[in-house]
Amino acid sequence: MRVGYKSTINLTTIACYSAMVFAMQWALYFLPNVELVTLMISFSVILFPFWMSASVCVAFTMLDVLIYGFMPWVILYLIVWPLLCLTTFLLKKIIEKQWLVFVLINTIFGLLFGSVDTLIFYFLYGFNNEATLVYWIKSIPFDLIHGASNFLIALTLYKPLSSLKTKLRSHYEF
Repeated sequence: MRVGYKSTINLTTIACYSAMVFAMQWALYFLPNVELVTLMISFSVILFPFWMSASVCVAFTMLDVLIYGFMPWVILYLIVWPLLCLTTFLLKKIIEKQWLVFVLINTIFGLLFGSVDTLIFYFLYGFNNEATLVYWIKSIPFDLIHGASNFLIALTLYKPLSSLKTKLRSHYEF
């Protein structure tokens, strides 16, 4: 009975957290490349066991697919969000000692988002020197905005989220 209860709680937590991330994405949709998704997905690694964080990545992406349909960016999301989780997970011990590493991860992720998208574009559509180069160059201003906004958001919200994590852990163990 206890195992089933905990499994139900974990699945419900994944669903609610993913829905919250999705709602945050929609709330800031009008601002190009200013989002809380990166922060919340990377913070899920700090808050939950890794398997729950990976599940949040997939559930969030599937919510996007339900709204927007399956398009090439879905492949990007299925690569970058788990990659963000893995990077945060591998550096979790360092983040616990030096929280600015978390801010750095979020910043670098925003700066490199367009480059990773360009690599996927390259693999999907083949290499065309001019098209691939133009595709990458047009993403640079958005990546700079993405990196700067991720920096400010993570710098501002990491400590309040960490204190919330402490309160949650006192009531529930994931």
